Amino acid sequence: MNRRAIFLTPLALLGAQQHDYRHSKSFPLAPQTLDVEIPSGNIKLLLSNSNQITVRADIQLTAPTPEDLELAKREVRFEPRLDGNTLKVWVEAPEQRRWQRYKHRHNVEIEAPASTRLLLRGINGSIDLTCATQPTKDVYIKNINGEIVLAFPSQPNADFEIKTLNGHIYSQWDMTPIADMSETKVTDNGMKRIVSRNRFAGGRLGRGGIHIHIEGLNGDIRITDRKA
Repeated sequence: MNRRAIFLTPLALLGAQQHDYRHSKSFPLAPQTLDVEIPSGNIKLLLSNSNQITVRADIQLTAPTPEDLELAKREVRFEPRLDGNTLKVWVEAPEQRRWQRYKHRHNVEIEAPASTRLLLRGINGSIDLTCATQPTKDVYIKNINGEIVLAFPSQPNADFEIKTLNGHIYSQWDMTPIADMSETKVTDNGMKRIVSRNRFAGGRLGRGGIHIHIEGLNGDIRITDRKA
């Protein structure tokens, strides 16, 4: 009888170790800029009439062994902090090793005043910006692997600069082309699909105004009515 050896990884032998916890903190004196950078996890941001910024995060650490999980607890830090007029919501962790000993995921929910300037960056996860009231400051969003959705209470007055590689761009409203960013539009499921010849799309909604810069790599970009 032929016997084949079966090799099991430590993860298969021991079962994954997991540590879940929740972080919550408010900043009553709202800073002018909110800077968010999450390498793994979803970002949900609500712009409202609030006079403070509230940050909540569901955090999950996983590792193949208890020792590796304890290492993750020591090395992975999530402590939003003020730096001048900027609130930084970052995940601090060592650079990925050749043999990764643990994984971490941060699903973040934030409520901030509509007058906050936004810098939102993600790698593996979606970015969802919902505006209960229209934003009054510029917005910068960049995501690698995941959808980007911007929902407004009505058509905003804003100028958009949008780029994507492996996704599509959709808008609930017709955009007026800006400058030399040539584009065409076709309807798709009731929304307007923006097709750009050079992967950059520029468009004005309403009277124009604040600048909204969006970059995506693998995932669609949607600009929609909050009520839709």
